[in-house]
Amino acid sequence: MGAFLTAEAKAVLGVRAQRAHEAMDGVDSQSLLDQCESIWKASQGTVRDESAVRRESPVMRLWDAEWHLQHVANNPLSYEFEWIELDSGTGELVVLAEDPVGQWLLDFEGRDLRGEGAAPHITADYVGARWGGRMEDVSIEETSTGDQIVTATFMHDYENLKWIECFPNPFLPAITQFPRAWMLLGPVNWCALTTLFCNLMRDETPLTIPDDPLDLDEWTGGFNLSNWQIVVNPVSFIAAMQSGVLWGMPIIRMKYWHDAFAAMLADAELSVQCDRWLEGDDEPWPGANLRNGTLVVSIVDKSGRYNSGTSEFGNLFGGLESTIAEFSEDFLDTSLALLTETPVPNEYMQIGVKSTNKTMPYVILRPGVTPGVESAKFIFTPEKVPKIITGGKSAPGVNEGIGALIQAIGDVVGDNISFQGYGVGSIGGAIDTLLRPLYTDTIMAWTDTKSFPRAQKLGWSRYVEFFQDGADQAYTLNSLMVIRTGLWATRRWSSHEVKLIDSCPWMLGDNGIGHMWVGDRVGTTKPRDDSGRVWVDRIKKVVLSADETTFHPDWTITVGEDAKNRDPFEDALDRIRSVTSGLHDVGLV
Repeated sequence: MGAFLTAEAKAVLGVRAQRAHEAMDGVDSQSLLDQCESIWKASQGTVRDESAVRRESPVMRLWDAEWHLQHVANNPLSYEFEWIELDSGTGELVVLAEDPVGQWLLDFEGRDLRGEGAAPHITADYVGARWGGRMEDVSIEETSTGDQIVTATFMHDYENLKWIECFPNPFLPAITQFPRAWMLLGPVNWCALTTLFCNLMRDETPLTIPDDPLDLDEWTGGFNLSNWQIVVNPVSFIAAMQSGVLWGMPIIRMKYWHDAFAAMLADAELSVQCDRWLEGDDEPWPGANLRNGTLVVSIVDKSGRYNSGTSEFGNLFGGLESTIAEFSEDFLDTSLALLTETPVPNEYMQIGVKSTNKTMPYVILRPGVTPGVESAKFIFTPEKVPKIITGGKSAPGVNEGIGALIQAIGDVVGDNISFQGYGVGSIGGAIDTLLRPLYTDTIMAWTDTKSFPRAQKLGWSRYVEFFQDGADQAYTLNSLMVIRTGLWATRRWSSHEVKLIDSCPWMLGDNGIGHMWVGDRVGTTKPRDDSGRVWVDRIKKVVLSADETTFHPDWTITVGEDAKNRDPFEDALDRIRSVTSGLHDVGLV
């Protein structure tokens, strides 16, 4: 579910509620046959309503930088919009050059003269979901058929989070930054939103010089959230703690917000939602009083893996198993524990509302069986190794301790040796200088950590071990984090790419319009798999597209990791660099 119901989503849900009310009105006084007839008519009406929603094209509106509506794209040649978990998807709109939309997109000088801002924005509303983004570039070309077309590329509103710098101290000007790093300890969602809010406040309030220093209203208006272009959907520390999400400790010294928190949010399996609020939408929280076009940033838990429990596997014969992830005793690996008697979520009992509750996913996509699955590709990668090696230099104090011991023994021995009546004297320093190249980084310089549960899974024939770069010294806090990263990089993972026909029988959509959306858990089966095994993972990517050859918009979803775009070992190195730089900034490494 988004941070708020859009006007389009409210309209669809209102029609569904009206259908349900008509079906149940006076049903108790009817005979059984009449009751069945009323329910059948209402069901057929709902089917017709949903078919009408799917036949509609997305409502694509073009806005200027002040978020004044300029155009509605009614005649695009093609379009494509990507929603990606914890990243910026791209959007593309192609129109004819003579279309007013194309002319306006190309008119940079005109927008400057009219005060509309340099970069246009777009929103696309479809089946309860809203894609919003800012134009990245626009081009015009003449094709071989003589058509002149305009192609505009947009970046999803999540891209804004890649352009917000997190200061060590957002309450002080850039010239004075003390302490060296920004540190918080608490639930990951609270830490991430608090950091974002403080740095937004740094830009929006008089802590910094406003755009027009001589406009006194700009000096005081920054404390009014209705003037902010980006706001956070607030969550208190107590509420975040009670939700049971994983805790984290960000250590940040001048990093973009996305770089600082993407890996941490991925570990906690939290989703970032960036929703454009438009007039007519519900308020994201009571009394929000936002300006049209405000970007609302929320962090939600649609996984349930670590707190409420969810389903991660099952089979077609016995159903999906309810499990919860538990950390091992060394906190380096996790295992799944079975849960019993999971209650059915209340929202599943509400007539007309569709969605997936994290505690009990139910959508199963079966290639060759589910009518809506046009094509499917399944990639499975098993665990690699049970043992992670890291290090390179001795733990802090080891080399120094060996050197001190050699010097002490050399001094004691030298002071008690005499030659022809002359004492040799303290020779510990000289001996230490000679021996230092031999003993440096030989004791406690390397660590090998074995995951015994993983070793039992891998069996007798397996890869032996994996060296994870990134830990300069062994037996330090940094090395423990590197070990966990190494286990993550060599973990078992899967990717399922499915192309769907909408509502056959499952419907994609957000805010209660569809059964599933980005971040929700769905199950898939492998093609030609007679075992009945169901693999459950979260939807990480959704692509909506259409062109002149398609009558209805097409959906393509990616369940699990996007194997085409992600390298687990490169991701691991990125995480290590982030952790190492943070610890270095506070002097721990």
